[in-house]
Amino acid sequence: MSKQLKYRVWDIARKKLEYPEMDKYHPTDEHWNHVAGYYLLNQMGLLFCNDGIMLDDWHESFIITEFIGLKDRTGKDIYDGDIIKWNGQKKPLEVKWCDEHACFMLTKEGMARPYYFGLIDIADIKVVGNIFQNPKLLK
Repeated sequence: MSKQLKYRVWDIARKKLEYPEMDKYHPTDEHWNHVAGYYLLNQMGLLFCNDGIMLDDWHESFIITEFIGLKDRTGKDIYDGDIIKWNGQKKPLEVKWCDEHACFMLTKEGMARPYYFGLIDIADIKVVGNIFQNPKLLK
């Protein structure tokens, strides 16, 4: 079973999360990924609006996060940057990509060792927010 590719975009200026609407746009070029209602991201990391205008400085305006391929106990998709409440921890943890281990992990600033999703029962976790809209949950 392969992971479904889904993304969301945090619009920094508008302070709004945009979620994919895959049925609105079906690119024929395999080098394109649909990101959200009016954003397109190619494999080189260039962001375009649906009207074809390239957003040169998009790294300063948008943050793109990826669906990690798992759902929480309520069936909600889990994305990089989500804040998770897990029965094994008193405080919420952040879903974060780890380059060193090439996987998504649950971690928190100052934590000695992050948790691998493979070692956690997904039935015990719940998305309670995200780092963009609810950063205080990690304090």
